[in-house]
Amino acid sequence: MTITFPTKLISADYVKQYLKKETQKGQQLSSRELQQLARKFDYSERQMRRFMRDIRQDNTSNRVEEEELVYITKWLEERRLEEEEEND
Repeated sequence: MTITFPTKLISADYVKQYLKKETQKGQQLSSRELQQLARKFDYSERQMRRFMRDIRQDNTSNRVEEEELVYITKWLEERRLEEEEEND
């Protein structure tokens, strides 16, 4: 009879959410803190840095989408005003 246990008890998604919350508090995690978190979650420091990189990339892509929405909103507002002027 063989008993197997999962090697990672904490999912990568949970760790990313945790790191995201920590960085949203305005804190920059030091390498020492990252080491401690890696030990706590049973991940390598390298993997934790990858998680941080993924979070940063997600944040920058979200900013780009928000900026695009501003331009679209302005364009729609201009179109609406033009249509109102034409109808008057």
